[in-house]
Amino acid sequence: MDSIKVEQEMLVNATHQSVWDMVSDIDSVPKYWKGTTGIRNISRDRNTTRREIVLAFSNKKCMQEVTVHHKTHVSLGEAGCARHAF
Repeated sequence: MDSIKVEQEMLVNATHQSVWDMVSDIDSVPKYWKGTTGIRNISRDRNTTRREIVLAFSNKKCMQEVTVHHKTHVSLGEAGCARHAF
């Protein structure tokens, strides 16, 4: 399977610490990204969390692995998504 790497940069008028606090608060993603309507954590191992997310725009549930790299970046990896009926 091919992989795709997407990077985003943005200049904000805030301290490094306040930006990091928001980015690394992975359980609050639905507050900041309207494309996610729900999160259910499955497991945590140190800085890596496996979770199920619900995507708003496609009504799908996806498995996602999130790794927080202390004060540098957050890595997201997604496994297959299944259509979910509400």
